[in-house]
Amino acid sequence: NLRFMSPENIRSALLTPIEDWRGGRVSLADRLRASCRHCCTREALRQKAIQKIPMMTWLPNYSLSLLRADLLAGVTVGVVLIPQGVAYAMLAELPPIYGLYSSLLPLPIYCAMCTSRHMSIGPFALVSLLVADSVSEVVSPDDEAAYIGAVMLLSLMIGLLHCAMAALNLGIIVRFISDSVLAGFTSAAAILISASQLKHLLGMP
Repeated sequence: NLRFMSPENIRSALLTPIEDWRGGRVSLADRLRASCRHCCTREALRQKAIQKIPMMTWLPNYSLSLLRADLLAGVTVGVVLIPQGVAYAMLAELPPIYGLYSSLLPLPIYCAMCTSRHMSIGPFALVSLLVADSVSEVVSPDDEAAYIGAVMLLSLMIGLLHCAMAALNLGIIVRFISDSVLAGFTSAAAILISASQLKHLLGMP
């Protein structure tokens, strides 16, 4: 155990030649040096970066025609996303500007770090209702500064949890959720969202 060895003994153990699998003699220090030389090359670091940042796979082949198509799609989505973000902020009992923040800031990060072309990134009605319901149990929405701080803290905690789940490759858990569960969740979410807006539709307090 290296914890109970003196520095001199550790150095001697690293430099003492040992028999390798090919019958030659090589020290542990040489083996560690060769392993680091293999893992820390420019090509190895590039492959690791491509694995963690998918944008690096398509960015070298990005063309002007794709840029024009993306700009057109971005303007089209933005026209819908801005009022949608404002509405979701109101559902979460937040000032409208925070709906714009949550709608616009995640998009560049998702563009660089993720791979799906079909996911909708940004706030959702059900998430906004859950945030309002959870935070209002702790802080009253009437205290705007404290309420906004609590929502930001909740968002930070959820973001850190997502990063930890991504590092551990826990996305595979989704495969074990059946279609019936997803259908029930979607139906319940639609009913909950509709019921929460009846008071605004009917002018009820």
